Amino acid sequence: MFGLDLLKNRDKFSIDSIIEIIGSIRKGDLQLRDRFISESMPFIMKSLYKILKRHIDIKNDEEFSIGLSAFNEAIDHYDLCRKGNFYRYSYIMINHRIIDYLRSTKRNDKTIPFSSIEDKESFEQRYLTSNTQNQYEIVELKEDILILQQNLMAFGITWDDLIGNSPTHRDTRCLCIRIAKEILENEDLYTKFINTKRIPRSQLVERLKIHRRTIENHRIFIIAICLVLRSNQDELKAFPIHFEERGESL
Repeated sequence: MFGLDLLKNRDKFSIDSIIEIIGSIRKGDLQLRDRFISESMPFIMKSLYKILKRHIDIKNDEEFSIGLSAFNEAIDHYDLCRKGNFYRYSYIMINHRIIDYLRSTKRNDKTIPFSSIEDKESFEQRYLTSNTQNQYEIVELKEDILILQQNLMAFGITWDDLIGNSPTHRDTRCLCIRIAKEILENEDLYTKFINTKRIPRSQLVERLKIHRRTIENHRIFIIAICLVLRSNQDELKAFPIHFEERGESL
């Protein structure tokens, strides 16, 4: 009954209350599990709409059952010790389950998020076999990638564009990171970069004494590094920082 009391008079759950609720559910409170899922139904439906870009028919769409099952899995796998955002975690879980389903049915491939970075191995095989802390860190990284994808779109860049235009040589990557940091550390350059959605090439050529073609050839990668380093995406931000400090591959 303690868990059900938490559900009463709460339109929006706090992190602490969710931890208490999930803790009670995992101790075997099936009634609380059903109630918590029922209370979270608007979130599940909204998540499915966001992922599929269409309204879901509860009675006829298989995607609804998959989303419901994924939310149920999130309850079982969420890391209570980290006290992270449960709904963010469950959204990514739903997202990946839908991806696996759409891939298996081979329909609407163009709308599958992460399709360019996931292989054919299922989300469960790949992530739920690791320890809970690693699961959460991977989920956070996947969300960071989704945010980066959206930010890149503002510059007319797709994820496939980034994958296909990332430099392979260490020296070139280091130079691109250096160019990106020059943009970020100069307020005028950064403002122009954001407002025009273009790299201020002329100023950079003059300031860094580099060839204009270097910037043109690696424009997409430089823009991506700028967006990552200026963001709050700590998981992604660690890659260019680590690469620059250690000289290791991204």
